[in-house]
Amino acid sequence: MALPNLLRRVRKPHVLFPLAICLAAAPAFSQASSEAPAPKAAGETLSVWLESWVRNQLLDSKNAGTDGKLKFCPSGREKGIPCLEIAPEALERGGKQFAQSCGSCHGPTGTGGFGPNLLLSTLVRHDEEGEKIAPVIREGRMAQGMPSIPLNEAQIKDIVDFLHARIVGSARTSMGPPSHEIPLEQLLTGNAQAGEAFFNGTDGCSGCHSGTGDLEGIAGKYSPVELQARMLYPGRSPVEATVTLSDGTKVAGELLTQDFYDVSIRDSKGWYRSWPIDSVKVETRDPMARHLELLSVFTTEAMHDVFAYLETFK
Repeated sequence: MALPNLLRRVRKPHVLFPLAICLAAAPAFSQASSEAPAPKAAGETLSVWLESWVRNQLLDSKNAGTDGKLKFCPSGREKGIPCLEIAPEALERGGKQFAQSCGSCHGPTGTGGFGPNLLLSTLVRHDEEGEKIAPVIREGRMAQGMPSIPLNEAQIKDIVDFLHARIVGSARTSMGPPSHEIPLEQLLTGNAQAGEAFFNGTDGCSGCHSGTGDLEGIAGKYSPVELQARMLYPGRSPVEATVTLSDGTKVAGELLTQDFYDVSIRDSKGWYRSWPIDSVKVETRDPMARHLELLSVFTTEAMHDVFAYLETFK
């Protein structure tokens, strides 16, 4: 089927972005396609950059590992990134795999393009052995337009190692990301007891969060600057939906779309489900709604008090 006809048959606009990524990453539909092959120059340029970058890492005495491997260890602004020992050929292999699988959105070197710069990503920077990055690769983030990528475990590990090495290597040769080294005493101006009272109050945070649950140890996980930023702007979280069918059956999951015509969710088993909007009852819950409300009522004093209380969650 010709691409224009295929796109005309897609009724829901939200499908177009993942579809475009898949089409861009897929091989030609047939050998008879009239589309010209991608110029070799781009691939050659990437290969030259990658070989040069790996060679520069080998020349850096800070990277000397055992058995001819490269060793990337954090220091200064890279604090929090785990040490990594990796063979040069594995590093180059990971770079090529990243460019092929992720480069169309995040740039061939990870510094961003249509998608965000992964070298500044909090998720990537707090990943230790792929426990945060790998699920995103395997499952995707469809709500944000990122499809899952069908890679095996070895390929995913190569990408994870490449990103870890890129963060440490790039921070040594540039000004790096905004400093996370602001001393705690410069930020800790609030009253922790007042913050605890706000946190556990009727309009506070304890309805969703707990210092002995999801927030346990959070002050040791993030730098003071990062913790304060995440407290105010925690990032995007999927909207939860419960769809009640005409027979009373309830189906819960992550809300994908809801418009004048349809509602769709991803259920707990990962299945895509959709119904005409006028045939079901839909209840939604946005975990981030309360955070948005707080921004309009948070006084400066209350913000510093709650932050001081969060800093006790070591």
